[in-house]
Amino acid sequence: MAARAAAFSDPEVKAVLASSFVPIAENASYLQRQQDAEGDLFRLIAEQGHYGGRSEPTDTRQGMYACTADGRLLASCNVHGADRLLPVLRRALARWAEAGPAPGPGSEGGTDARYLRQPPPQGLVLRVWSRDLPRDPGSDPRPDDWRRRAFNLDHAWFTAREAEALLPAPAVPGAVAPWPAGLARRLFRYHCIDNVRGEPPMWQPQECEAAEAEVCVRSVQAGRVWLSVSGQARLRGAASWVDDWTRAAQRSERGLDVSLQGDLEWDGAAGRFTRCELLAAGTRWGATQYNSRADDPGPAPIGWAFDLADGTLPGDATPPQGVGAGYFAAD
Repeated sequence: MAARAAAFSDPEVKAVLASSFVPIAENASYLQRQQDAEGDLFRLIAEQGHYGGRSEPTDTRQGMYACTADGRLLASCNVHGADRLLPVLRRALARWAEAGPAPGPGSEGGTDARYLRQPPPQGLVLRVWSRDLPRDPGSDPRPDDWRRRAFNLDHAWFTAREAEALLPAPAVPGAVAPWPAGLARRLFRYHCIDNVRGEPPMWQPQECEAAEAEVCVRSVQAGRVWLSVSGQARLRGAASWVDDWTRAAQRSERGLDVSLQGDLEWDGAAGRFTRCELLAAGTRWGATQYNSRADDPGPAPIGWAFDLADGTLPGDATPPQGVGAGYFAAD
């Protein structure tokens, strides 16, 4: 995210996009699977681009695509940095000049209902920020490139009933209660993942060796409850993938030891949390498909910050990355 943010905040890139393109940001992991007009159009465009015709090792179609309204590809790439993106934009403009205007797509038709995901009503919705933490001098293989400043953003969802289950009963000062096991495991399995530089798979149930969290009531006043949170987890598993460019098989173990600390505030009158500040930090190692760690497998420090998604950011309603992979199921 940091690399693409740097590219799209470059003054020249912004000027070219503003004057000659209609920028659209979409979720490729949804689009490439949607069985509707939007998904069909995306696959039509993507199959003409840099990942066209590929079925192994995965079906990812991430990247930047410049195209006409009827799905003719002008240029595409999956690069980081303005210096590499600008030539692609210029190539697209040159091809647009040659191709001329194109009619828009036909009727939009219906939308694949499997991908119409909304935050749980009255639930707890959190932003999840991930980034590498400072390491010992000399241990960073690439201290000066974009990877050192990389970060990512996901979202965590808890239903209204699940959020209320995080409170001790009764919620009196000094009360301590564990989180329901399934909720603690969800937080660690789906959100403490090494997505700082890319997109790894979620932790599988059998890879979660330990995951626990508890809350302690610090104070109660006028229907408001202030709580402290602590927890820890240990996750380990095998990782295997095929390198996109060399097609060579790669294998490693990946793992994470992580601790959780933070604060919550519950508004009894509103029946919801009005503050959430959680920090998870630990040591990660290993690499997976598309998380860009092949040259930096660790062990190295990593961290996640959780805060309340209150609707002030445009993407606050974005679903969790793993929401379609048994996210709400107890394990």
